[in-house]
Amino acid sequence: MSSMRALRPNGIFHSPGKRFYYITDRRSLAVPGEYSLLRRVRKIIAWGVDFIQIREKDLSDRRLFDLTRRVVEMARETPRTSRCRVLINGRADIAVAAGADALLLEVHPCPGQALCDGAQALDLEAFAALMGQLRRIGEAVDNQQLTVDS
Repeated sequence: MSSMRALRPNGIFHSPGKRFYYITDRRSLAVPGEYSLLRRVRKIIAWGVDFIQIREKDLSDRRLFDLTRRVVEMARETPRTSRCRVLINGRADIAVAAGADALLLEVHPCPGQALCDGAQALDLEAFAALMGQLRRIGEAVDNQQLTVDS
């Protein structure tokens, strides 16, 4: 074995500086559904994944919030040296309310001129307005980890 790679206890090779990332897709599971996804996420956290990205575009707001909150709780409960981080796609309100670690957004000064993902990108003005809304949501749910720089 190379000195640059170490075998994690679960059998996954880990190279220094490399991160493991899992993107959710409950419809791709052998038994589709949120329960199966939560079972998979629990195993993946135990295996040592560094990031879990919640990307369940077709869930209702309530179901997406519940799913995200459960994944965040699992990530924080798991005893590990470094905690798994939870990211969510595009739903800033749910990310803050559920306590996610990060939010993935497309931002472009001129979304109409963006080479890719322009249709879903926020312009700078809309992004600034969103940050103000997030601050208020964070205060409402008393999320001590929210930091939004003006």
